[in-house]
Amino acid sequence: MLKQSDIDLFTYAFEGICLPENAVVLDVGCQHAGGLKWIKEKYNLTSECIGIDKKGKNFEDAETQKALGVSLLEMNASEPLSFADNTFDLIFHKDTI
Repeated sequence: MLKQSDIDLFTYAFEGICLPENAVVLDVGCQHAGGLKWIKEKYNLTSECIGIDKKGKNFEDAETQKALGVSLLEMNASEPLSFADNTFDLIFHKDTI
């Protein structure tokens, strides 16, 4: 799902970052949630990881979301997001304009 160049970028970007296993993570512009899945596995996260993006093919497929261990929500990141303050321990994005 992720290209080697993406893995290299995430490895570099998250070097030195410590997350507890119960950290709640948001990926803005998650596309197919590859980066979110990578973070979930790297940090052995047991908590909810959420990806938001405009509609993508994985958004309709509950089995894919379950297999990835993430929740994918259709949202436009250029508009106010409907999450309460302090919901997330980490928010990241890659390739969003």
